[in-house]
Amino acid sequence: MTDVIAWLDEIDKYDMPHVGGKGANLGELFRAGFPVPRAFCVTTSAYQSQLEGAAIGQTLTGLLTSDATDLDRWSESIQASFLAAPILAPIEGAIRTAYRALGNTIPVAVRSSATAEDLPGASFAGQMETFLGVCGEQNLLEAIRKCWASLWSARAMHYRNEQGIAHASVALAVVVQEMVRADVAGVMFTVDPLTGVSTNMKIAASYGLGEALVAGQVTPDTYTITKEGLSIFQRIVGQNEIKVIQQGNGTAVVPVSDMERRRPCLSDSQILEIARIGLKVERHYAQAQDIEWAVAGDRIYILQARPVTALPKTVPPPILEVPGRTDNIYGWIYLGRIPRPMRGVFPTFARDHFPHPLRPFDIYNSLAAALAGVRRVAADIGIEMPSDVVLTHKSGLVLFNPPVPSVMRTLRRFPTVWRRLKILIQYDPLREWQEIDESQVRALIPPTLCEDISASEILQSIRQLNGAITELMYRRFRKYMAPGAAANRRLSALLAKVAGKQTNEMKQKLMLNLNHKTAQCNRAIKALARNAMSNPAVREILTSNAFQGMYTAISANPQCMEFSEHLSYFLDEYGFRTAMTMEPQPSYPAWRDEPDQMLGLVGSMLHDPNILSDSEQEEQETYLEARAEIAQRLQDRPKQSAAFEWAVDTARGFVIAREASLYLLEEIVGRMREFANHLANHLVAEGKLRSNRQIYYLSPDDLDALVAGERVDEVGSIAKQRQAVWERMCETWNLPAMNRNDSRGHLRGAAVSQGVAIGPVKIVRGAHEFRKLKQGDILVCSSTTPAWTPLFSIAAGVVADVGGVLSHAAIVAREYGIPAVMGCKNATSAFVDGERIEVNGTTGTVRRISPSSDESVPLRT
Repeated sequence: MTDVIAWLDEIDKYDMPHVGGKGANLGELFRAGFPVPRAFCVTTSAYQSQLEGAAIGQTLTGLLTSDATDLDRWSESIQASFLAAPILAPIEGAIRTAYRALGNTIPVAVRSSATAEDLPGASFAGQMETFLGVCGEQNLLEAIRKCWASLWSARAMHYRNEQGIAHASVALAVVVQEMVRADVAGVMFTVDPLTGVSTNMKIAASYGLGEALVAGQVTPDTYTITKEGLSIFQRIVGQNEIKVIQQGNGTAVVPVSDMERRRPCLSDSQILEIARIGLKVERHYAQAQDIEWAVAGDRIYILQARPVTALPKTVPPPILEVPGRTDNIYGWIYLGRIPRPMRGVFPTFARDHFPHPLRPFDIYNSLAAALAGVRRVAADIGIEMPSDVVLTHKSGLVLFNPPVPSVMRTLRRFPTVWRRLKILIQYDPLREWQEIDESQVRALIPPTLCEDISASEILQSIRQLNGAITELMYRRFRKYMAPGAAANRRLSALLAKVAGKQTNEMKQKLMLNLNHKTAQCNRAIKALARNAMSNPAVREILTSNAFQGMYTAISANPQCMEFSEHLSYFLDEYGFRTAMTMEPQPSYPAWRDEPDQMLGLVGSMLHDPNILSDSEQEEQETYLEARAEIAQRLQDRPKQSAAFEWAVDTARGFVIAREASLYLLEEIVGRMREFANHLANHLVAEGKLRSNRQIYYLSPDDLDALVAGERVDEVGSIAKQRQAVWERMCETWNLPAMNRNDSRGHLRGAAVSQGVAIGPVKIVRGAHEFRKLKQGDILVCSSTTPAWTPLFSIAAGVVADVGGVLSHAAIVAREYGIPAVMGCKNATSAFVDGERIEVNGTTGTVRRISPSSDESVPLRT
């Protein structure tokens, strides 16, 4: 090391006074064996000599000794002095010699490195200048002078003032580093910078040099890596609109090709290797790091490393870290009772039914009550299920503990169970529901809320609603779900004998024109859409206004009065339906709570008037024709003909009763939501809760205590902690797994509805994106709920991340006769809106189609 030049192998983290924060960190990493490109530093001594020898110090003295409030004026004056003064001859000579040793024909990155930079409390990121792709000695000298001057830019001076760093205490070194011609570059945080969670790492990546990403000019790929086991559990492919490349004596901005934008910037092996290096850097410094990296060819380089600053001030204690896939926990589910071979499958099944994590209130109340009813059904047919559904984990989380019965005992009982199910279907399911079960369950629902109801009375009403859910689910599974599956199988067996290869097609037709609750709801939505189409004011709002603003705009517009009246009638009749979960839960709003969820469906139908026609007559004709065709084939076999007629009527009756019982469940849960919100209002008004939403993080015991005025501070703290954990859990819960590709690069899943469809992709992640879907699009989603059903009249095909042959999307796709593939793991990440894909619901494959032909294009992995 000389007074002017210091090479990376000569410096370490203790040399910050001589080479600045960036230089000291790079030297430390280089000497520790990390893949840092070759570099030398122009020291702070050189900066001080230049400052004094070129008489720039006189200008600085004016700033430092006066009450300099006009930083912009002082900045302009000081920088002009630096740029006007030639570099002192001894310093210039040393720089030229070092550059020649590095290889003066190669481009270099010239980076400012201040002595107050990359500190634990202040990173100075972006405050001083960096110059990329610098070639030639003269250009290098000019870049170094500009770096020195940038220490006195207005933004750097303002930043020092804000951080309480004296201007006189700061000096600047310059790092001259061999330029990496990056194919991909980005940043990595070895801790989640938004939440402070130390178990996750974040990587952002874009094509070319990292300049576009750091400057916020692109939407990069974002990858989340869990440190334990070093696995990728999230990939978000960004738009990556442009890239910065090295060109001439500097850089150039060029567009990114469509093919590059459709696939992740990094392969899985590259992501994991960058993460491994990041972990080693973190361990080396014993603190979280913000790391800049680059990939060139098959090599990974570390360009910078500094401590992570500005983490959240309040990070929940380690005992409340978000559970991942360890300790038999997945999100809010305890997998300890799930058979080991099923532990990789069960979370996918759970995500199909619960696209969003359940809150403790949901688990303690509606979920536990529903499973109590299912447990009674199991007991009726000789299967014992555990009764402990809720588990409080040592982390403080409230977990769902699936009541899985003994596998071996269940298998032994299966023949007896199946015989009992066959006996159970010897009745008319529709009459059973309409004349017996519906009225008896409704009698258990407490009266509608009144204004003077007390908090203790509300709690009692919630317990009554739990009882109603248990009774409904007992009757739903005992009399409609399980027997319905047996009836469905019997119909399939009869059709197989007479329809052969057409069995599935004929069965789909025989299940058309069912007048169940969901079908009635869908017809009512179409009627609303026709009303909206005829009203220009309504049509404009539903196609132009932002989601969450449509209902407000319609209610406030006199020209929308007629539509508002129809909408009110609709919400009175069908408003308990929700678009957020397959199984309704109290903590998630229904259409009547957030009407925009339903209005998004109406808006999606306004793109094409043909969608709005009522298809009831056409479906009835198709159904009757199919039924007549089978009857014709069986006319010489009277016993089979009678069995067929009975099987069709029974299977259709079970579907209608099943949908009716589902909507009654949605209604009961909706009533529970109303009672819970009313109780929350009581508790907030009394100062026992800080916000209404906190009620959904409490157990029945917690609520009893609050209503009685006990443990108020303790329960409030519990609610706050559980809410923080739940919010971080959402990040883990909604992460797609890796693609399932076959040898040709096609995405594979479960073939659940036969046929082939080709069309443009529309990724729909929730009700707020319903309006994106247009006639002929391929609906690509994570999963669906009954509230999504109208979209199936628009889509040409369906692809879902999760689910199987019995999932909601599969059932509805078959009813609408459109091809569908479920369980594709991360179709929502594999594709982007507008891509043309082929959905083969017969083989269970999805392939990308070339824009100019029907040639298959391999999917990214």
